Amino acid sequence: MTPDETEVPRSHPPGIDLSALPLTGVREPETTCAKPMPSHRRRFDGRPDQVLLARQFVMSALVEDSPIRDVARLLVSEVTTNALRHTASGTAGGGFRVSYELRDDRLRVEVYDAGARTTPQRRAHDLEAPGGRGLELLDALASRWGTLGGPEGLVVWFELDLGASRNRVRHPSSSELDR
Repeated sequence: MTPDETEVPRSHPPGIDLSALPLTGVREPETTCAKPMPSHRRRFDGRPDQVLLARQFVMSALVEDSPIRDVARLLVSEVTTNALRHTASGTAGGGFRVSYELRDDRLRVEVYDAGARTTPQRRAHDLEAPGGRGLELLDALASRWGTLGGPEGLVVWFELDLGASRNRVRHPSSSELDR
């Protein structure tokens, strides 16, 4: 797979045919030297208190002194909070799913939401605004990130390299400023 190709996740929310949805994520090719570790997934109810549980779920994969632990905690919080705030996941009866895969060289986290009429895009915000910086955080802190899906359900994924070097790939929407 080349850096210009998109990747369909191994699993997706039930009832969503990703082959019919536009794919917007960009992903680096897999390295052949990294051996996969167990991957895990869990569904959470669409309530704000579930963000903490999602964070703890992903943190359980990392050792206490992991160099990416704080960044992973922040990005899981950001992406799951956005799923609740901006999609049907945060409505009555809604929910979201979090999956992670830990490899020798990286952590990949995927957050599956229940869909929305809009896709994640940068927006202009006041410097004093309490929110609106989620995509900037992903750009600044994730080694790679992207989105897959559409209005019926979206996957926001990010990867954090476990090594010191970061090979960042910007998401295609990172230059857009409108919501």
